Amino acid sequence: MQHRVAMKALDVFQANRHVLIVPCATGTAITAKYPPAESYVFRTSARDQLQTQFLVDEIVKRGLNKVALLVDSTGYGDAGLKDLEAALGRANLKPQAVVRFKVGVTSLEEEMRQLKASGADSLIGWTVGPESGVISASRAAVGWKVPQFGPWGLSHASAFDKSAGKVEGALMVQTVLPNPFLERNSTFLRSYGKLGKEQPIGSMMSAAQTYDSVHLLLRAMFDSKGDLSGAGLKKALENPSNTYRGVVTTYERAFSPTDHDAISANMLWLGTWRNQERGYFYKEDERRAGVIRRKQEGTADATK
Repeated sequence: MQHRVAMKALDVFQANRHVLIVPCATGTAITAKYPPAESYVFRTSARDQLQTQFLVDEIVKRGLNKVALLVDSTGYGDAGLKDLEAALGRANLKPQAVVRFKVGVTSLEEEMRQLKASGADSLIGWTVGPESGVISASRAAVGWKVPQFGPWGLSHASAFDKSAGKVEGALMVQTVLPNPFLERNSTFLRSYGKLGKEQPIGSMMSAAQTYDSVHLLLRAMFDSKGDLSGAGLKKALENPSNTYRGVVTTYERAFSPTDHDAISANMLWLGTWRNQERGYFYKEDERRAGVIRRKQEGTADATK
């Protein structure tokens, strides 16, 4: 699991004072383990604390208040459940039901019937791509028609494949979505398409966030003026000399000495599976996506 791997890697990079930019793993603890002033760990993905709050806010906006949680039993699931319960608590809600499961399952129909019987009016499945697909397929199999929400892993092609397309209509947190009207977005996807034949692309978020991470590091190498030590690159990442126009967003200052998360709460989109591809759930979001959502300094933590 990417969360467990990332957490184990942190101590190695920190102890050796080497910069680590995390483009995919989203566990809240990854950038919280060390205070930013001392930390050599940076991230360009949206941490789970932001994702869980975003989902709960969306559920509350829809007038739903009986939320069922279906969470895998990995470390990623443990951390996600903690963030989910905290986000629900801030909305004065408690989970209607909580069910855990092991990754690798091929069916969750029994668990889905249990959650359906609880009287829940919405479902958050917290797991990675393939198991997100199993959730969608099992929900369809038992005829439970409540909306399904999930973190960014629900947008992976593995979720679509594993569900045999039953993820259609599912809702997930996104930092970037395919948009032919955004030049850097569409150019990136065309270039990616020349290198791979994935249809749909395995994970646009993973690819775009990694692409932007490489460019942010490259710019830091130039800004460091030859000091490629960990301390030199850390200082350069925290104090960029210019704006980087990336695929996910335009980064005026992705990182600072007090904030090592490049994504803030205002930068998230509600995505959905539509016609075998990811898209904006709200059409108005698609129309206004041309207005770049820049990081709001000091708001990377949704609870502050």
